[in-house]
Amino acid sequence: MYKTIAALMLVSLTAFAQTDTKPIEFTLQPLTQNFSVLGAAKGGLAVEGNTGCMIVVPVKLSRPQVDSTVVHVTSIRFGIAIPNGRNDWKPIAFSQYWPLNINVSSKQETTVEYAIGCFRMPDNLVAGQYWLFMQINFDDVQYGSSSTYAATEEYWQLIDVPKDLRLIPVPSPLRREGLE
Repeated sequence: MYKTIAALMLVSLTAFAQTDTKPIEFTLQPLTQNFSVLGAAKGGLAVEGNTGCMIVVPVKLSRPQVDSTVVHVTSIRFGIAIPNGRNDWKPIAFSQYWPLNINVSSKQETTVEYAIGCFRMPDNLVAGQYWLFMQINFDDVQYGSSSTYAATEEYWQLIDVPKDLRLIPVPSPLRREGLE
């Protein structure tokens, strides 16, 4: 079943590639090193009509070095978010879950070759006033079913992040051309 879904997604991405639309490149980084699962990815957002598809190649998942237990990552999904008051944010578009079913430990970074998520593009997006994110869903003996996040550089520019969090610098911002 998953191979069929992946094949259908690749066919839709081929259709995007045949248009004049260029994907917007982005880099996703963990919001903090204090998360149980750290996820990073590079990819592109292809937009055609009212549909946007985030394609990441590859997704890298790891655990902080201080966490010696293994967690089971069940799925990831992608989306667009906007600030919602001070220190808060609101997702305005979500993709379906991309199933993973993998274990992640602090001893070795785990790489997922690719992941894809498509969603309806929100109306009236303003360039530089939103960010792309990846939600990582996992099961942990200590915390049960939980989620952590990675986001593009705009997150740190738009949200009032508490100063005591150790953040990872994002090397490549989401290009602001397009989606205006």
